[in-house]
Amino acid sequence: DEIKTAYRKLALKWHPDKNQGRVEEATEAFREVQGAYEVLSDERERAWYDRHREAILRGAQGSGAGGSREDAMDLFPFFAPSCYRGFSDEPGAFFQVYRTAFSMVARAEEEAEAEESGGEAEGERPGFGASDSPWAEVKAFYDYWLQFSTSRPFYSRDKWNPMDAPNRHVRRAMDKENKRERQGARREYSAQVKALAEFLRNRDPRVRARKAEAEEEARAREAAERRNRAERQRAYDEERRRFNEAQEAEGDHEELLEALAAAADQLGFDEAGPAARRRKKGARGAQEPEPVR
Repeated sequence: DEIKTAYRKLALKWHPDKNQGRVEEATEAFREVQGAYEVLSDERERAWYDRHREAILRGAQGSGAGGSREDAMDLFPFFAPSCYRGFSDEPGAFFQVYRTAFSMVARAEEEAEAEESGGEAEGERPGFGASDSPWAEVKAFYDYWLQFSTSRPFYSRDKWNPMDAPNRHVRRAMDKENKRERQGARREYSAQVKALAEFLRNRDPRVRARKAEAEEEARAREAAERRNRAERQRAYDEERRRFNEAQEAEGDHEELLEALAAAADQLGFDEAGPAARRRKKGARGAQEPEPVR
């Protein structure tokens, strides 16, 4: 409630319609307020943001880590609301910015795989696509990157140079600690890439459109099922009505047969006569219809 109240106050303050004298400044501030609210209103995003707040702010201000090529790939700037402008394919807009970002990530993975194997990379990774990409491509992108695990070795995170070890025991200990540091770096980087994919999925107009389409399809299926059930119910009611009418007619027929049988007895007719045979045979009425389930 506090977040929602603060958002409403800031949104009202910075709405471009309320700031006709400084529309450009207000539009930028309003967009940042909206972006901040989207993060803070989602528990998972808010928790992730709280853990990486300083790194995201440093990235938004353009202060990269520097150092090796591995360390130079900083994805934190892409979590900032000011990273893109609008949801088009134009330069600086949502699709162009993140298409470039994930192309950069994919290229680094391919280079790392080629270096490790001494040959070709494993294969091409799904790209972010464009605003009009078909849903199959969009789904393939998120299916892959939300389960991402990096192939990059992160040798730059080594704390020790094994060549400086005085003996093999120390060298083994150095190698073990270096390996632990690299594994930690790979886990951290993989989690960062997956978090960025989740960040995009929560804002991607294509995902929202697909969700709305799926909800509409579900409503259509429910409406069709209701109509189908109503038609089956009407058919059942009609069959039941006919059954009841047949039962009533059968009851009248039975009374007539009983009267004829009684008259035949009084007149001394043979018990095996037509009336008796009809009485023994009975009426063969219609079977009761099964109710609609």
